[in-house]
Amino acid sequence: SEAHTTSVDVSEPHTYSASGNYTVTLTATDESGNEANATTTVKIVSSDDYDWFIPLKAGWNLISIPYELENSSIESVFGSILPDIAYESGNYTIFQYDAVSGTWRKNKPHKNHDGFYSTGTLKEIKPGYAYWIKMANDAVLYGKKKEYEPPKLPLPSITLKTGAWNLIGRYGVGEALELSTVFVYELEDNYYTPVLEYTGTTWSAADYINTYQGYWLRTKVSDQNTIAYEPGPYYFT
Repeated sequence: SEAHTTSVDVSEPHTYSASGNYTVTLTATDESGNEANATTTVKIVSSDDYDWFIPLKAGWNLISIPYELENSSIESVFGSILPDIAYESGNYTIFQYDAVSGTWRKNKPHKNHDGFYSTGTLKEIKPGYAYWIKMANDAVLYGKKKEYEPPKLPLPSITLKTGAWNLIGRYGVGEALELSTVFVYELEDNYYTPVLEYTGTTWSAADYINTYQGYWLRTKVSDQNTIAYEPGPYYFT
């Protein structure tokens, strides 16, 4: 799609009527009539089309998805940023750790970025887990949560291994929360501190749990092999 705005101002805003990819051409004309042109493509996303968004930087990002989605397949969740996800021959660029099985689930885009590898073991993206994703370019991941009709408001849940390090995410959106607010129910008093967060270059102790980020959480040894990780009441506010 194309949009047309003419102005003599150095900076001129333009409002788009719908989401989509638009071709933007800037034409500058001086007093002698000489012209110079520059063209690019921009992606416009209406706020009606998403409930949350995650800015991603080129390089490695450790992220978490805040809500259950209508379609949790990797193709659906990461499809909009597929052209910007790094492809590396012989290496995977998206990872999720499952401590219960002790395995890394992984995947990567095809070389021509037309999809993900069917042989990849990471096929679904779910809230509660954290995901390593390597980007070739900066991008923004947008998502819309699954809608439920009251009173059916199921609580999302994942299974963690006891006496082990688990790579987990933050449920829901909003302000940073204290550890005691996030790790409740079965997890309360059943984890060790520090909880570790990735700062972009190293790991440090987390005082708060932030939306969209991932963390290493070490659970305490228990008679049971697993423990549930579910969001607290903050999830519904």
